[in-house]
Amino acid sequence: MNDYDSIADILSHYPDLTQEQRAMLQAWLAEDVKHKIIFDNIVKEDNVSVKYQRIEQLKLQNERSWEKLNALINGTGRVGYSNWWHGWRMVAAASVIFLLAFGGFLWFSQIKKKPSVAIAETKHTTTAAEDVAPGSAQAKLILGDGTQLNLDSSSVGKVAEQAGVTITNENGQVTYINRQGMGKKNESGFRIIYNTLETSKGQTFSTKLSDGTKVWLNSEASITYPVNFSESERRVVITGEAYFEVAKSDKPFIVANAAPGRQDWSVQVLGTHFNINAYSDEEAVRTTLLEGKVKMTSGTSASILMPGQQAQLHVGKRLLKTVDNVDVDHVIAWKNGYFHFDNENIRAVMKKIARWYDMEVVYKGPVSSEAYGGRIKRNSKLSEVLALLEQNSIHFSVEGKKIIVN
Repeated sequence: MNDYDSIADILSHYPDLTQEQRAMLQAWLAEDVKHKIIFDNIVKEDNVSVKYQRIEQLKLQNERSWEKLNALINGTGRVGYSNWWHGWRMVAAASVIFLLAFGGFLWFSQIKKKPSVAIAETKHTTTAAEDVAPGSAQAKLILGDGTQLNLDSSSVGKVAEQAGVTITNENGQVTYINRQGMGKKNESGFRIIYNTLETSKGQTFSTKLSDGTKVWLNSEASITYPVNFSESERRVVITGEAYFEVAKSDKPFIVANAAPGRQDWSVQVLGTHFNINAYSDEEAVRTTLLEGKVKMTSGTSASILMPGQQAQLHVGKRLLKTVDNVDVDHVIAWKNGYFHFDNENIRAVMKKIARWYDMEVVYKGPVSSEAYGGRIKRNSKLSEVLALLEQNSIHFSVEGKKIIVN
């Protein structure tokens, strides 16, 4: 196998590979001991920019040119500036710069000018003292009696017991264990008790409801649900963004809108995997189906989705729009630990970053109209994310809880 372009593409996604990609990588590594050296030099490199250079040179040409660049990076040889810029022109011809970032990458959709320095010399204004850690598994659980409990991934064990249901927390997930069966306690005369799980900026958490349904909350999101579901239906209300894996049952599972001032909508399912983005500062509520079938309703308008489709309800409009062939990996990237940008402007990009790092964004001067695409792992520090964005003539400074965009 001598397809360095394919191998470079595989390495840009490493270690998140498909079974086919892993087989291809293993075959390439077994061909030549030099391939193992190349592999180790890329995946074990901590410097994001150096990783980028090595992958791009491997992708652009062949093993010999990669060895030349590696010699330069390691201080054992020289590569002339003209040869280096020739490689950059090849990248620019494709109008894409790829930057590896801890298993993810970010690319810019347009390149408008020649870089003035090698990417390995990238500078940004965020200092180590100012750096901001990524968000983490934290949430607030509000019990039926108003008791508020702060949860995180380190707290383990029983949290509470309500209406015959044991509530536990472990590994960033609060779990409801109903040993009586769904609806049994309600039949016996117990009133329905509601709990609310909510996250702030910089937080994410998950829950396993009493029927076995799993729900993941993104930052600034909430879900309100009964400790025990009724006999007729399983109804929850959300704000923000949540991903659902609904346990199969004859009783319909209904997700409704809880955000004040937003038009009413609901999503009904029996057993399926789907994502709902219902942030109040977004222009539309978006329901994306990964598996099964769902029905989204708003007023008299309804949309039945099949896997790969997305229903969109734009603010102020009653009609639902259905979009086919949606990139579901992009939609649920947050749940899988990534930022995934898909042809998004800087304001959309910074909105996601601000929400995860619990920051405010302030814009000074003209705002870039360029579109961004790609992904970055959400466990990266803020400085690492901003350093990648600064490759496209956008400059940042951090002042307390504010990111200043110049």
